[in-house]
Amino acid sequence: AVLAQAISSISKLSSSPIVSSITFQYRVGAKMGCFNSKSRDVIQLQNMLGDLGKNMQSQLEKARAEQQAEQRLLRAELAASKADTEGALLRSSSMVAAKDTTCCCITIKRGKKQDSQGDAEPRVQAWMHAVKALSTGAMPDPDMLKTFFKKYDADKSGFLSKEELIPVLKEVARAKRLTLEQQSPKALAKVSKIQGPLGPMSQALGKGMLASQIDVLKQQEADPVKVMNLDRVFAKIDTNKDGKISLDEFCGHAGKTLFQQEVQAMELQKACAGCPQQ
Repeated sequence: AVLAQAISSISKLSSSPIVSSITFQYRVGAKMGCFNSKSRDVIQLQNMLGDLGKNMQSQLEKARAEQQAEQRLLRAELAASKADTEGALLRSSSMVAAKDTTCCCITIKRGKKQDSQGDAEPRVQAWMHAVKALSTGAMPDPDMLKTFFKKYDADKSGFLSKEELIPVLKEVARAKRLTLEQQSPKALAKVSKIQGPLGPMSQALGKGMLASQIDVLKQQEADPVKVMNLDRVFAKIDTNKDGKISLDEFCGHAGKTLFQQEVQAMELQKACAGCPQQ
């Protein structure tokens, strides 16, 4: 996806306002008699722009074909690993909220630090499975979302509070970061194969985009309440505004909310795939 974005951004230069302006000025100058419209410089410029557009379009089409092939392989891998991922998630211990206990008629208050976070790693691995599925055009599995809900429902109330949503945001950010870090070397290797005068620019753009995304995810993982805006995320999932998230609300809205950027990228990718080639 990063490769396609980089090539797409660079390929637009051939039809950008700057290039169009240069071509327009040459045409106006020719009409005013400033120079011959069929001069060597004008013909060379037109040929250069034409070759540039064709080259970048060809590379973009090749990148799309490679991406589609990789998505087919990834779908097969995800289908093969789905049972194991779900099984590990089901077997993992859930989060458990600390409760006050009574000893000799004295109530002992339990601090938040004594809450049990359960097994975080299987949850993160399951979220990574969801992230990879999104890259193939599939939304998070409903059954897996139901299991997630139960794992994060620390007080077993049947609802998720804002406090219980915090580890959700933290682990989703971690899953996104780990997935991106795993895929970065392969993506950068592809970008490095871009040929032509705009190759270095494409490589710098791709590398910068990956580094920026990873940095943002690290910030989200470190402080999800502030960076991801806990109140806003909670409000989007809590559709009936009763101050708590039900199972139906989580399964119906958590996917699009937690993976908003990924869903938008997926929809844009589908739209671009259906656009007529120019």
